[in-house]
Amino acid sequence: MLQLGEKPSNIVFSNPIKTEEDILYAYRKGIRLTTADTIDELKKIQALAPKMKILWRVSIKESSTDNLATVFSNKFGDDLLSLD
Repeated sequence: MLQLGEKPSNIVFSNPIKTEEDILYAYRKGIRLTTADTIDELKKIQALAPKMKILWRVSIKESSTDNLATVFSNKFGDDLLSLD
């Protein structure tokens, strides 16, 4: 168990910047689900934590950003896919 008392299988490691040490720490603690935004990040996770499952974040461009406090499509997600 982690300090919060939650089972590691119920935790998603979704930090947008993951060092090798962070990935290994989460993996050793039993966390098996994470996120990735780039091919390089995907390769790094697969090499360090081969049994970890990965949620792929896809960037969707906002049609209008006038009323948004933060434009997330510029920050997170892979923009290689076009869903037009």
